[in-house]
Formats: sequence, structure tokens, C-alpha cells
Amino acid sequence: MGAVHAIFNFPAYNGRGHGRARAPRFISGGGCRGLQGERSGARRANSALGWGLLLAGALTLRLAGLTSESLWYDEAWSVAIARESLAWIATLRVPGWPWPLPYTGSGGGLLYHLVLHFWLALGQDPFTVRLLSALLGVTGVALAVILGRDFFGEREGWAAGILMAASPLQVWYGQEARMYALFTCLMLAAAWGVWRACHGGQGWAWGLLVAALALGTYTHSFGWFAIAAANLFWLWRRLSLKEARPSWRAWAAAQGAVVACSLPGLAGFLGQASMGWWSWIGRAYGAPGLRDLASVLAAFVTGPVNPFSGAGALAYSLAALAVGLGAVLLGLGWVWRAGRQEGAAWAAMLAAVPVGGAFLLAQWRPLFLLRYLVAFQPFWLLLAAAGVSALPGKVWRYFPGALLLVLFIPGLVGMYAWEQKEDWRGVAALLEAEGRPGDRIVLVDEDIRAPLNYYYRGGLPQVGVSRFQTDSQAMATLVEGWARESRRVWLVMSHHDTDALEGAFRASPRWREDLRADFRGVKVRRFVGEGG
Repeated sequence: MGAVHAIFNFPAYNGRGHGRARAPRFISGGGCRGLQGERSGARRANSALGWGLLLAGALTLRLAGLTSESLWYDEAWSVAIARESLAWIATLRVPGWPWPLPYTGSGGGLLYHLVLHFWLALGQDPFTVRLLSALLGVTGVALAVILGRDFFGEREGWAAGILMAASPLQVWYGQEARMYALFTCLMLAAAWGVWRACHGGQGWAWGLLVAALALGTYTHSFGWFAIAAANLFWLWRRLSLKEARPSWRAWAAAQGAVVACSLPGLAGFLGQASMGWWSWIGRAYGAPGLRDLASVLAAFVTGPVNPFSGAGALAYSLAALAVGLGAVLLGLGWVWRAGRQEGAAWAAMLAAVPVGGAFLLAQWRPLFLLRYLVAFQPFWLLLAAAGVSALPGKVWRYFPGALLLVLFIPGLVGMYAWEQKEDWRGVAALLEAEGRPGDRIVLVDEDIRAPLNYYYRGGLPQVGVSRFQTDSQAMATLVEGWARESRRVWLVMSHHDTDALEGAFRASPRWREDLRADFRGVKVRRFVGEGG
């Protein structure tokens, strides 16, 4: 084909705005149609092969080591919630509220828990439970390709898909039985719906816009940032581009539907906040500073696992921050100069509004956590993909993309090579092997019963003690009472603020410690009573 173009010097169609090839006068129309058919068939075959390789690679990265670690606290609670009835999952009773509110879970999660409820019919083992997120993660990769094509072009779409498939952050949360992979898919779908609706889309685009934005708020409370970004984008188009489509009436109707559908979920979130559900974030993290903001942006490249220590960890984070932001800024500048301001503006708003909004709000009510922002990292990747494609020449064009992929590697290696999550599987195995009749299990905090009992199959009685219980006299009373009732006590501690109960056991003359076992994120102590 290249020889044909060279001899007759007519432009080939490449899908990027060039004219379609016109046959020279001495070539019959049928022959030209045959050549065009060959090119079209070759493009379809290459596209199918590209899709297959990309999605297979994304799935492989998400299935690798899927069950190598235990379900941790949040994952186990997702399973525990999803096991309940639909009515229990969907409702929350808040003191002072006259009617039940939607139970939005930790940061959101209502929709995820409903989906997981039905998914558990396939099995409740760790592989099946986490497989849902892996498949949703692959779906997010496909949506990133579609958005990149619509926003910028074919090459940028494929670059976005590759970055999304290999991103350590996306792989990590594509292996976790939580709502983040579903939330990411909904945010990408909402971005596509808004884009198509603003460009004369059919009814399906408006339906996708409303459904994805509204359902996003029932998957995570940060979905409201996407609603804010969508309205900011529409306003920018009206004021900056003087774009009359869609009309303000159509837009107002769609956004009214989104807000009307989302308000019950917001009421549930506020009800939970009134019960102090989010106070732990403030105690654990406090108000974020610029260093925390930089750490989140660096983790958009490295993922949540930095495999280095000391100066190496700092150097890795700084390199990731510099290369990631550099690619994003390069992409913004290039697509803006190329006349693709709309795609750049929409991606930038979805990238910046949630991160910036959460950072500012966290100065008043701390909610600035990396995992809450996972769903908006793909829009940074979209801009980085545009930057990857911006440089002239194949060598320079591929260099920033290759550099990003190289920076992904340590995060992926650290994620696969070193276990990070709480080892509840190991704790349960110890209790089952060493526990005997007359023993008692004491849990601090009381809510760790969910991850423990996901794995534990023994029959020892359990009692929970709140991590907020710090009164020394109350602790001493509990310890003395257990001395009369049990010969041995297994003290299991995780997600707790103090070691007051452990200290009470040691201070009591009626107990002696005879076993200490430390697992990832969990401490186990065995105390033997006077008659043990």
C-alpha cells in the first residue's frame, strides 16, 4: 500500500482529519473501493487486536496475586454489609431523623454494596469477592480509551488506555473489594455522558449523564465533586466558547434530575457525619498541608506502595511528581494550541476540582485521602496521554510515555512483592490451632470482628471492647471479671488508639502473658489466668 501512495501521490485516510484517498482517473472506481475495503478491514483487525491485547494485559495485572493477601478491615466490612438483606443495606436510622436515610457506608458505597450483594451468589471466597473490582477495573480501561479518542484523538486514546491499564494506583484498587473501581467507572461514564450531551448527543447521552452522576454519589460522596465539575464545564463553554448547546433549559433539567436523585444519599451522608462517623479521619490525619497534596499527586504515578525507604523513597516520589505533572502540563499546553480546548478543559476540571475541592474542604473537615480520589486519577492520565503524544518525532514522542511506565514499575513490584494488608488469615489460623475450650477472645476494637470472622471458623466466645474505652478503672474491672470466667484470654488488637486493655492485663496479678504474636496490622497476646 505504501508503494501505491508513493507512485500516485494521493493522500491516505488516517482518521485524523486528512482527506479520503481519491483514485487516479485511470483506476476504476471498483478497484479503488477494493483498496479502501482492504484498508478498512486492516484497520478493524488492528483495532480488535489492540483492544484484545490492552484488555488482556489490564486483566492480567489485576488478577496477579489477587488472593495473596487477606481481606483487610474495610474489605471484610464490605462483605459483611453485602451479606445482609437489601432492606438492611439500603437504610440507616439516625437519632433525631424522623425517617430512615440511605446507608451510604464508608465514604459512600451504597451502590457497591447492593451490587456486591448479588455478586456474592457466585461465591464468598476472596478471589470471587475481589474479582468484581478486577472486572470493573478493566471496564475503566476501556472507558479511558473511549474518552481519550473523543477528547483528543486516536493515538491519545490508546495512550490513555495503556497508562490506565498499568497504573499501580488503578491496579491496587482493582484488586480491592471496595467501591473504588465501580466509582471510577461511573466517573468515566459520567464524563462521557456530559461530553456527548454537550455535542448534540442523543437521548442516551443525557440518560448516561444523569444516571452516572447520580449513581456516583451513591457510590462515594466525592461524586458531588463531579457534579460541580460538570456544571463548571457547561458554564465555561457558554462564557468562553459562546457555545449555545446544550440550552440552559435542557442542562438545568438534567442537573435538576441529578440533584433530585442524589439528595437522599446526601442526607444519609450528613446523617452519618452527625453521628461522628468521619471523626477518625481528623484524628488520624488532621488537616492536609501542601506536602500531603504533593504526596497524593505523586501517588497518582507510584500507587499507594513506595517500595523504597529513606532518601530512595523521597527521590522516587519526587521523580513521579515531576514527570507526572510535566506530562499533564505538556498535554494541556499542546491540546490547547491544537484547538482542542474543550477536551482539555473538561479533563482538567475533572482532574482538578475534586483534588482541589477536597484539599480545601479538608482544612475544615478532614476528608483528604488518596483512595477517595482514585476515581479522578484517570483524568490526570488522559492529560498525561495527550502530553505523551505531543512531542514531534517517534523517539521523543514515546520518551515521556516510556518514562511514566518505567516509574510505574517500582510501584507494581512493591505491590506484588511485599504484603501490605492486615493478616487476618494468619490470626484466624493461630486461634484455630491454639485455642481450646474455656478460652475467650477479646477484640479491641470491637469492629474488628468482621475481618476476623471472615476467616475464623472456631467456636471460642468473643467479646468486643471499643477503642474509645480508655478508662483504667473500667478496664481493670473487665480484666478481673474475665479472670473468674475464663482460663485463658486471647487479646486481639487492631484499629485501636491505645494499649490500655493490654496494660490492665499486665497490671493484674491474676493474669500472666504467655504468648505474643505480631501479624501485619494485628497484635495478638495470650494471657493465662490463675487456674490456667
